[in-house]
Amino acid sequence: SSHNATTMQSNEINNANTNSFTELCNSMAGSRSWIPMIAVNSNHFYQVINENTNQYQILPNHNLTPQQQVNLSLFLDNSVSTTSDLKLFRSLLGYPPSAVLEIESFLGLEDETNVVNAVKNAAVAGGTVLVIESVRKGRSNQRLKEIMFVCDHYRLSCAKVKVFEEEGKHQMSGSRIQAEHRLSKKNSDTECTVMTGSTCTINKKTSSVRPTCRSNLCTFSFTIFCSGIVGTHGKWYISSPRRNCKHLKFMHSNHLPVNSIHQTKPLSVIPKVSDNG
Repeated sequence: SSHNATTMQSNEINNANTNSFTELCNSMAGSRSWIPMIAVNSNHFYQVINENTNQYQILPNHNLTPQQQVNLSLFLDNSVSTTSDLKLFRSLLGYPPSAVLEIESFLGLEDETNVVNAVKNAAVAGGTVLVIESVRKGRSNQRLKEIMFVCDHYRLSCAKVKVFEEEGKHQMSGSRIQAEHRLSKKNSDTECTVMTGSTCTINKKTSSVRPTCRSNLCTFSFTIFCSGIVGTHGKWYISSPRRNCKHLKFMHSNHLPVNSIHQTKPLSVIPKVSDNG
């Protein structure tokens, strides 16, 4: 009977450990998908907690009271930002097509640097590091310029290298091996050897937080644009994401937030914008 009791106790401990491990895995998986806080000022909208869903919802600021902070990321979620009352309110304000939020206090292409700095700094304060994926002239006369922001985990850590076998060689051409018995001069530097054909090249490479495979990429991204339409000419807006988008681009994935005090790059200085734009 003592043997049976010991076995039962052992099984209970194993089950408890298994359940704890499962809960830990689920918690880690859940924490790797999160909606970032990118706080911007707005006279047009405000956000509140929905008591039924315990989720934030966006409401129109019909009285246009002094600026309140709203989370830019919420406007990238079509299910939140494209309700009928919000669409009607944007129409009354003269928003351009596909615009979901005006980035206020910035006007014209001459404010491009200012608006980029403002968005990046707001992102860093909420644990998101943004990089510019592309800058291009608008696709039509409705948009003077478009700037696409992506998470710094959006890109792979290094370019693709073609790896192939060659007769008489032990090392596959194009593969990387760690340089032996070589100490880097700086702690942040690593060295690797790239074998290509009959040549051997040693490349220095700084450390990176970017993922090394596509399955670990973060899809968080959005586009801002400068309007070219009469009535809103020169104003900057957040563009609505495509409805048939495969990924939830308003959420981070596969990594955790980074506290601003741990950022390696200082915040950009935002030049003061005059009241007249």
